[in-house]
Amino acid sequence: MSEHDLSEFYEEIQQHGPACSFALAVESLEVDRQEKLAAAMADPTLPATAIARVVSKWTGTRVTDFTTRRHRKGGCSCG
Repeated sequence: MSEHDLSEFYEEIQQHGPACSFALAVESLEVDRQEKLAAAMADPTLPATAIARVVSKWTGTRVTDFTTRRHRKGGCSCG
């Protein structure tokens, strides 16, 4: 246990919101496609637009490049 009052740090922990369209799409994928998508997300040479188009085709739902980019950078409200 810390001897310091860390309450101001705990106040800044962001609560995660509901899953975004990208996270919902990922959850619906089979494991092999999830792994393939993880590799694509880690590849900085692949633009978010291309990733979003493929995920949209795979799932039959609309996933935007904006949501993909935000999720990729870790700035998504879903965590």
